Amino acid sequence: MPSMNMENEKKPNRKKLLPEGLRHSKIVSCSDEVMSKGTPPNPQYLIGILDIDTGYETTVYAVITPGKRWILKSLLEAIGIQKDEKGNLNWEKEDILKKEVLALIEHEDND
Repeated sequence: MPSMNMENEKKPNRKKLLPEGLRHSKIVSCSDEVMSKGTPPNPQYLIGILDIDTGYETTVYAVITPGKRWILKSLLEAIGIQKDEKGNLNWEKEDILKKEVLALIEHEDND
């Protein structure tokens, strides 16, 4: 019989449908990855966002390919990251961690 240490096992994150509207949220994590699907692959940030009222955490996939950065741009602006004189948003992961934002939740029609 195999011997396995299972101390770090945790229940999988189940998707929840949060109420529509503005939700008080906090950024709890940020990592960068490359989405392997698609040609060419899309580099992106995986941003963990915690709904403060419910304690529910979800991941937002913020693509960083030019022309596909709307989510990342919206998030940085909501946090208060200012454009420099050239119009660039300069930031580090540490600049967004533990920041609180209002997240707009909208439901899609979906069976």
